Amino acid sequence: MLCSLALFGILVRSVRIDCERGIFMNLKKTRNILYALTALFVLGLILCAGTGSGWFLALSGAVGIVFICVFLLFWTCPECGRHLGRTWGGKHCPACGAKLDL
Repeated sequence: MLCSLALFGILVRSVRIDCERGIFMNLKKTRNILYALTALFVLGLILCAGTGSGWFLALSGAVGIVFICVFLLFWTCPECGRHLGRTWGGKHCPACGAKLDL
């Protein structure tokens, strides 16, 4: 749980610093954060299954909630602002057709 809170703190600090610089979350950074959160989620589930400890399940749940928040808030088209959905490897926005820098 402490690890997920620290990760969330780092994420919020990163967003704050980027906002101050005028460089908000770009798609590459968002995608990399989502990949890291997915890896932490799976690792927590594996450790929970291996050790039987509920703490790892709670950690995975917290990481899952952070993943959903990041996915819903930052996985958007830089041009039209619409949510990209499951467009992980797409080159263009499904809504407006703008080129995505992934």
